[in-house]
Amino acid sequence: MKPREWLGWIALVLLPLAIDFAMLAALPLPDTMAMHFGLDGAPDRWGSKYELLIIGGIMSGANLVMALMYWKIEALFAMGLVNGVKTIRGARIVLWATGALIAVLTAGASIFLVSTALAAA
Repeated sequence: MKPREWLGWIALVLLPLAIDFAMLAALPLPDTMAMHFGLDGAPDRWGSKYELLIIGGIMSGANLVMALMYWKIEALFAMGLVNGVKTIRGARIVLWATGALIAVLTAGASIFLVSTALAAA
């Protein structure tokens, strides 16, 4: 991988956790906040504000797995483990787009949970 690709993947891996750490450090969050909402929009599960780090950690781990796949895509392609994409470049684009989507969705979910906690406080 090229150096800018490494930097991009490092950013995608660290972004979900970095956003959660920044929000926990910078905002006066209540100790207990809504962590899940039902179909009616009402909270149906409450948890510690530190559960944000669990969500960010899981998503960072998913992006780390995709970064490793991106790094070894030639070998995966040669073994026939890449399906639905015809070229190595196409597989890299799919991995990069999926990693970016995970980072953006995780950031959005964290921002939503924090904003509802701050609005309720």
